[in-house]
Amino acid sequence: MELDRFAQGVASEETDKDFDRAQSVYTTNRDTSRGNYAETLAGYGANLDAGRLNLAGTTGVYDRTYGAQRDAYGDARSAASDQTNIANANAQGQDEFAALMEMYRAQQQAEREAEAARQNEAVSAMQRRPMGRSLGFSYNPMPVLR
Repeated sequence: MELDRFAQGVASEETDKDFDRAQSVYTTNRDTSRGNYAETLAGYGANLDAGRLNLAGTTGVYDRTYGAQRDAYGDARSAASDQTNIANANAQGQDEFAALMEMYRAQQQAEREAEAARQNEAVSAMQRRPMGRSLGFSYNPMPVLR
């Protein structure tokens, strides 16, 4: 019996030693894995932060570029709009000037025609006047004074 108790004790001690070794290996591996995970997580965090900075930088560049292009487009559009407005104003002014010139030309033509008609009437009136008397007598009445 004594041998059985001894054998059982030895087996029990051996099992404890095996368990302790296994637990020690497990603990070491767990700690190593934990450290590796912490390093990986720190690297991920650093990469995430770098990604955020890169995203912020890229977004900033995009925003500046977009803003500059938008401003350039707005300036060009405004300039084109100004040029169009000036061209339209000039065209409108030219149209108004052309209309006024047409009215002026028509008025001048009407005045020339009226003057020509007056001259024609005067010539016709002279032609319709009776000829003077054969003795050279011309009738020149005295004006009436009042």
